[in-house]
Amino acid sequence: LTVAERIELKCLEYGIEPDIPLAIAKLETGHFTSRAFKEGNNVGGLSINEVPMSFDSLDAGIEAFVQNLAENYFAQGFDTVEEIGKKYCPVNEEHWTKTVNQLRKENE
Repeated sequence: LTVAERIELKCLEYGIEPDIPLAIAKLETGHFTSRAFKEGNNVGGLSINEVPMSFDSLDAGIEAFVQNLAENYFAQGFDTVEEIGKKYCPVNEEHWTKTVNQLRKENE
């Protein structure tokens, strides 16, 4: 399975639509080419104090990313790109939101 297919399956497990998570993952990893993705299995740009998190496996990285979105965003009522962006990327919210929405359209 591709990374995108694996993210889609995990989204289904958590009961969330995969379109926003997939667009976020593509943005945050530079279409799955970033160092954090390649070396740390970080599919969502997850970080602690601006330091990218690292995961032991791709599946662990996907689990952390989708679980974070499902529990800390969608379950809290943040279910649009604009609402998610305010919390997910407050420093660069406007550009982040615009880019995620563009990537969503490309995935349609």
